[in-house]
Amino acid sequence: MDVQLFISLLSEPQHVWLIAVFAVYLLFILVFSIVYYGLYRWDTRSFVFNTDITNARIEELQQRVKNWGNHMRMFMAAQSSIDTGKAVLRTTKRRIIIEIEKSLVETADYVLDY
Repeated sequence: MDVQLFISLLSEPQHVWLIAVFAVYLLFILVFSIVYYGLYRWDTRSFVFNTDITNARIEELQQRVKNWGNHMRMFMAAQSSIDTGKAVLRTTKRRIIIEIEKSLVETADYVLDY
């Protein structure tokens, strides 16, 4: 295709509005990128990226595993207390309640919601 023919096609009145819309679109992209970059330079901490999200999820999972470990240790201790008759295990539809002798722990009951 000849360059002059291409330019003459683009300069036709029905194509001028399309070129104008495309130019405005490119201008909006340029303005957005400048504003976005300025905001990023101003406060980089407000932009969360994949590594930050991954690190937050890892920390959350580690905390959950720690809590599960605490629950496991408590259940193992409660099992020996139940076996010796020093604790009673009750369950409801959505709870496990372990009633332990007050002399063994600070609080008498341990409730686990699940």
